[in-house]
Amino acid sequence: PTQTLPPQYYVEVQVQKQNQDGVPLITVTFRGGTGMTFTEQVNIRVTRSDGEIETATMDKPKVGEERNLQGTVYDDRVEVSVFLATGETYTIYDQLIPYQSINP
Repeated sequence: PTQTLPPQYYVEVQVQKQNQDGVPLITVTFRGGTGMTFTEQVNIRVTRSDGEIETATMDKPKVGEERNLQGTVYDDRVEVSVFLATGETYTIYDQLIPYQSINP
């Protein structure tokens, strides 16, 4: 489940899963927002369909900053939470990401 950030702390991320040389790669990109100056850390957690968990962090992220994590050819869960300077943490993204085959 996700939480709504108060407007003054609003930031967003973009999540994509692509085939990178035969390897499913999940890319999380920080897109910024009105709450950028309050964003201390972005925490990413990928729970892969095979049960493995991968994590990554962005400290004081800048617009366009990204992290790549390995996915699977099945549905993987991606959770992104934001830690604010106020000491609060909000989960802003929580979805299953399907694999997109390069062959339509």
